[in-house]
Amino acid sequence: FLSRAGWQIIDVSSEELNGEGANNGAAKYAFDGDGQTFWHTQWQGGEPMPPHHITVDMGKEVELQGFSYLTRDFGGAWPKDCTIEVSKDGTTWNVAANYTGLPAAGATEFRSFFPQAVEARYFKMTITAGYGGAATHVAEINVF
Repeated sequence: FLSRAGWQIIDVSSEELNGEGANNGAAKYAFDGDGQTFWHTQWQGGEPMPPHHITVDMGKEVELQGFSYLTRDFGGAWPKDCTIEVSKDGTTWNVAANYTGLPAAGATEFRSFFPQAVEARYFKMTITAGYGGAATHVAEINVF
């Protein structure tokens, strides 16, 4: 995996800032190196429907060969389908990969190479469908 030092979340479609406790729910927990914490989309006071996305500035342009994420160790609401997009400037985006039928299990890592390596400074994970309806959650997100 690439070092996540210097990564910044520049956009997130939804996050649960109240209902998951002090150390969960916010998008930043998908990049904290702790598989027990997680990003969760909003469920308290409303549940926005997918797609849900998280956009990351890696701070510099790098070659990406693939993507990985770890599911939260909790039943349901795991991502089912997602798209990974990449960008050099944060404005023009290209699809690096589409994934369908992702793992429906807790504390499970999904890891896949892209069809071809790409140069990018930014990447976006867009969850287009989940196993639990409107909400979804992810413990850790990585690229390599």
